[in-house]
Amino acid sequence: MKVILQILILLLPLLASAQYEGSFKVSGTRLLDANGNNFVMRGANYSWCWQKGKENSVIPAAKRIGCNTLRIQLGTGRRFSRPSVRELKKLITLCEENHLIAVFNTHDATGSNEYSDLEEAARFWVDMKDLLNAHTATTIVNIANEWFGASGNSAAWADGYKQAIKIIRDGGIRNTLIIDAAGWGQWPQSIFERASEVASADPLQNVVFAIHMYDVN
Repeated sequence: MKVILQILILLLPLLASAQYEGSFKVSGTRLLDANGNNFVMRGANYSWCWQKGKENSVIPAAKRIGCNTLRIQLGTGRRFSRPSVRELKKLITLCEENHLIAVFNTHDATGSNEYSDLEEAARFWVDMKDLLNAHTATTIVNIANEWFGASGNSAAWADGYKQAIKIIRDGGIRNTLIIDAAGWGQWPQSIFERASEVASADPLQNVVFAIHMYDVN
């Protein structure tokens, strides 16, 4: 019995790491987790970039209320707090310990129509490449919160994201990407008109789109 217990103890670290192998990926209209199962997000937001230091209580609380995902706002450093690699790793680790998928976004480009702001976000993710690639099974990249505040110009929105995707993929990042609709995330026509060409710009074919449905005019 003692020998069996020793073997089980030795296996525990292997079992813990095995659940995090693989990657999230898109298959048709479905998002699949690292085990190939359909994944439907049930989550909340945590604005780390202006509520920094509350992660030790917020992340476990999200799990307690039934979330399987936590969308975490970061900054590139221009407007909001930029995490160090160490700080980002802590957020990922806390989410993994609480069996939550971390969906990170940068908040600095919110509402902007300037491509330079989106490019800044893309290059931030490339700076974090090694850490993100080590956690493709538990981490998703929402490139920029509500970039392109204007409605009525889906072409400009699409052109910006096609360039940003190229930067991110050329930089070596393999994580699933989320892209918010134009019009502060609330203009669904941008997705209807241009999502297919934006998705086709990703050589990994691993992009999903988000509509923020709190107010659509």
